[in-house]
Amino acid sequence: VNYPLVQVNGIDTLTCYNQSIDLDVQTDSNTLYSILWTSPDLDDFEYSEVYSILVNIPSSYQVEVLNPLNGCKTIELIEVEGDLNAPELIDIEGGKLTCLMDNVWLEPSIVGSGNYAYSWSSTTGNILSPLTDSVILVDLAASYNLQVQNVENGCTTEAAYELEEDTQIPNAQLEDSYVLNCHQPILELDLSLDERIEALWFNASGTIIGTGAELIVFDEQGDYTIELLDTSNGCRSESSVELIDHNFKSMEIEVLQPICSDPYGSIAINEVIGSVEPLIYSINEMVSPNQQTDFDFLDSGDYLIEVEDKYGCKLSQEATVKPLPQLDLGS
Repeated sequence: VNYPLVQVNGIDTLTCYNQSIDLDVQTDSNTLYSILWTSPDLDDFEYSEVYSILVNIPSSYQVEVLNPLNGCKTIELIEVEGDLNAPELIDIEGGKLTCLMDNVWLEPSIVGSGNYAYSWSSTTGNILSPLTDSVILVDLAASYNLQVQNVENGCTTEAAYELEEDTQIPNAQLEDSYVLNCHQPILELDLSLDERIEALWFNASGTIIGTGAELIVFDEQGDYTIELLDTSNGCRSESSVELIDHNFKSMEIEVLQPICSDPYGSIAINEVIGSVEPLIYSINEMVSPNQQTDFDFLDSGDYLIEVEDKYGCKLSQEATVKPLPQLDLGS
C-alpha cells in the first residue's frame, strides 16, 4: 500500500515582521492528489484542492492528502507558533514644569525586560535628548508621543504623555500708589493670598517691615515693596507701592493789626503744608472769592481761618484782630 509522501514547507513563527506565512504541500508523485486543509482550533477553517494556503493566526493546522487511485491518505499536523507580544507599557513617568524646574525627564515604565527600541516625537514640544533614548529630557509643555518596539518580533506599543506647566507668577493685585488723607489716615492692605504664597514687605531702605499675606498697616509716606513666593511652583514676583501723605500738616498765617493810618486789620495765609490743590479758603465760614488768600478790611474780633483741599479735608486756625488802641489825651 502506497501512501502519499507529504512535505509541508514554509513553517515559521508569526511575528509583527512576518505577519503571515505560506504553507505549501509537496508530494512524491505527479498524481493529482485531493487536498484538504483544516484546523482543530479554528472554526470554519477549511480549504480544499489547494496545495498552498496563507495563514496569519498562530494555531494548529492539518493537511489531508488523498490518493484518489488507491484511497490512501496521509495526514500532517502543522503547529504555527506566534511571537506577537507587544511591549507592555504601564505608564510614562514625568513631572511638571515650574519656575524651579525648567526641564523634566520622561521615563517609560515597561513590564519585564527585553530588547526594545524607542522612538519619541512631539508636534509642539521640545526634546533635548536623542529621540531614540529610552528616557528623554524636555523643556516645553506639550504632548509627547512614544513608540516602543520589541526588536525581536517587531511588535510596537504607543503611548502619550501630557506635560503640564505651572509657572504662574503670584500677583498681589496692588495699585501703583495710595493716598493718606483725613478720610484715610492709615492704609490697611489685606492681600487675602492663598496659603501657599509667602510674602515679605520692605521699606525704601530695604528693611523688612512685615511678613505673610495677612493685614498690614501703613501710616507713613514712602515707597514700599512686596516680594511674593509661590511655594508650590517656586515662582516669585515683586511689586512696588508708593504711599503719598496728603494730610494737612500746618498753615502759616500773618495778622496785620489796625494802626492809626489804617483802622482795619488783615489776615494773610502765607503757606499751607501738606495740602492738595485746588484749595478753598474761608474766614468765619465765608468762602474767599477767586481762591484769594488775603482777607482785608477786617474789624476787630476773633476769626476762624479754614482751608479745604480737593479731598474735602479741612485745616483751621484761629486769629484775632485787636481793636485799635484809643489815644488818651488826658483831661
